[in-house]
Amino acid sequence: MCGICGIVSNSIDVQVLKMVRELKHRGPDNQNIVNLGNVWFGHTRLKIIDLSDNANQPMFNESGDICIVYNGEFYNFMDYRNELIEKGHTFKSNTDTEVILHLFEEDGIECIKKIRGMFAFAIWNKKKEELFLVRDRVGIKPLYYYYDGKLFIFASELKAILKHPNVSKEIDFDALSVYFSLGYIPQSMSIFKKIKKLLPGHYLQFKNNNISIERYWSLPNINQKILLKDENDLVDQLYVMINEAVKLRLISDVPLGIFLSGGIDSSIVATLAAKNSNAPIKTFSIGFEDTKYNELPYARMVAKHIGSDHHEFIVRINETEVIGKLAYYYDEPFADSSAIPTYYVSKMAREHVTVAFSGDGGDELFGGYNWYEWMLSHQKLKMVPSTLKKAIAGVAAIPKKSYKGKHFLTSLKYDEFETFRERTGIFSPSEIKKLLNCELDVTLDFYEDYFKTSGETLLERLTRTDFAFYLPDDILVKVDRASMAVALEARVPILDHKVCEFAFSLCDSLKINGKTKKYLLKKLARKILPDDFPIERKQGFSIPLSEWMKGSLGDLLINALRSFKNKSFLNEVYVEKLLQDHKLGKSNNASKLWSVLMFSLWFNNYY
Repeated sequence: MCGICGIVSNSIDVQVLKMVRELKHRGPDNQNIVNLGNVWFGHTRLKIIDLSDNANQPMFNESGDICIVYNGEFYNFMDYRNELIEKGHTFKSNTDTEVILHLFEEDGIECIKKIRGMFAFAIWNKKKEELFLVRDRVGIKPLYYYYDGKLFIFASELKAILKHPNVSKEIDFDALSVYFSLGYIPQSMSIFKKIKKLLPGHYLQFKNNNISIERYWSLPNINQKILLKDENDLVDQLYVMINEAVKLRLISDVPLGIFLSGGIDSSIVATLAAKNSNAPIKTFSIGFEDTKYNELPYARMVAKHIGSDHHEFIVRINETEVIGKLAYYYDEPFADSSAIPTYYVSKMAREHVTVAFSGDGGDELFGGYNWYEWMLSHQKLKMVPSTLKKAIAGVAAIPKKSYKGKHFLTSLKYDEFETFRERTGIFSPSEIKKLLNCELDVTLDFYEDYFKTSGETLLERLTRTDFAFYLPDDILVKVDRASMAVALEARVPILDHKVCEFAFSLCDSLKINGKTKKYLLKKLARKILPDDFPIERKQGFSIPLSEWMKGSLGDLLINALRSFKNKSFLNEVYVEKLLQDHKLGKSNNASKLWSVLMFSLWFNNYY
């Protein structure tokens, strides 16, 4: 894995040196820059395949008129290497990077359709004076860019772009509003007004001072469903596809291991990796002293079953000093608290391996999130008149104390999208107006429009929306930044694009069947996991956030607010009331308070 960056400018611009230094954590093994006239490329390398210096980047073709900087893995590159040699191309390395370079010579930008893997790269064609930026189909690898009409800059992380003195750090307040709504900043937005993300499955062409962006991949059309056939045949087909995806990702010239959370997704990945490995694999798990959040017994069960070299780490509340590091590595406000265990499991794994597999993607692809089942239950009441549902919601809200089912009943007043937003979001629009001492547009029109048009059924709308928003902009951001902070490459077999296409061609009943979420994936799990493994439970790398916020995290929040550099920005009285109510048990405001904490730490870090 690596870090990439570059500048296109009509004047001499050596700021790329500073950008490369800012990305060194992504690639500590080699850092290099190259000047291509009015273009500068920079690269930081983490050695994974071909450990020789011949594999260092930026890399040129034989004639020197095409140059690439590349971050990622092209797992099926050997399928094309010999073919390219037969066509007369010469190779100086054994890397996948050089295969992309020569495929680009043969096929142009269409070569990206041959790549099976995760990637973000830039290619400069000197003859045509054009630059291409490309991001993988799902958004596993990040890629940002800035353009002010004269200066074009790109990089793997925001912090590198901000090293250029001409780049403004002006906050995008629309993005800030979305952050406090969702807990992350989605789609092409970033927290900085002038910096954008390249969307997954897209490429950008920069030529003659103009930007054009094209989509090259998308999920199957909602009408492209697999015709219903024997479930066992589909389980077998799923097994073949995930097994192939895992096997492809075992290619490495450095040690690799598995993040083992104790859930079925990572357990399936670990089991298949062990099956395809010639030596015992290494597995890594995170636990907590609070047994409600501790999944180590289930991880141990799988580790014993596959005979792995198993490693564990207990996250304790006194080790939350890592939070300050997260504010630096994530570059913009990021409110997913599971970044803490993800960082620790990455740090532990890096002491033993350079590559680690994660089980991410199973929930979005196969219908695993709790809010899916919750909203499907809501939908069963759609025949109840809206006036009656609102009345029920009003009555349910009268008791001040929490009780089982209160949240479900009080949310009956919402329509479908409002229910989804309320169930998965953090602050409501009215709460954001109380939180921030500034006028903001707190609508999520783009999010609502996508949700309402993304599928014919509710489950289609839920899974496709999460695949387009929550997965690339929360889950995959979390894994990339936490792993790259310690120079660890994270691979995600379940998000192989062929597995994605298969999953989104399944009918709803193969994802949620009755009360069973991830129905088809669990049928596969029962075939390959230990007989006594409890399939119907899942925790993942979550933390006891509510309890911690009543103690040291609450104190950290108060300190962050008192040192906040823009006192007129946040309504401190409102935040302190949220914290007080949380500590007294009047309401669970942990997610709200965590989002404010991470914003405060980020703001104090950048301003």
